[in-house]
Amino acid sequence: LCERYLSEDAIIRFAKESFINICSYIRNFLRYCNKAHITDLAMVKTRDIAKFVKWLRDKKLGVSSISHNLSVVKSLFVWVNSEEIFSVPIQPVLKRHYPKQSKRLPRHLSSGIVKKIFAKLPDNWFGMMHRLALETGLRVSEVLNCLRGAIDLDAMTIRVIGMRDKARIVYFRESFK
Repeated sequence: LCERYLSEDAIIRFAKESFINICSYIRNFLRYCNKAHITDLAMVKTRDIAKFVKWLRDKKLGVSSISHNLSVVKSLFVWVNSEEIFSVPIQPVLKRHYPKQSKRLPRHLSSGIVKKIFAKLPDNWFGMMHRLALETGLRVSEVLNCLRGAIDLDAMTIRVIGMRDKARIVYFRESFK
């Protein structure tokens, strides 16, 4: 069954390294099934996938490796259903099985780098829009949609339309004038 899955056109067209990884992920799942005495893939349940994730964690695999393993196993079950090899009434790999990726905190630019960037920017509208983004933290789309009438130099504010058409006021420093 797995050999048939791996011989599918969609799988074979992957780059060599990707194909090797997919084979490795399938082997991991088959090793787990063998260890858990699962002889028929049609009998795999969601609790078996949860135990498979635990087994992968015990092997000290990282979060992204576990996610890759699950994606390949999920695509295997989707393929089995689409080819009508056997019926899987409920997809055993659920979103909740995927481990959460830890998010890295954004790193800010040092003041020295910001000064270098400001020094290199031209003294025109293009340069001013870049300064505006760096100075205020505006999103690119907000800077691009910023109209001159939205800038109040006396109050040192800019009225921007952000995500989901939500208006907000952004302040800037005296030095930006």
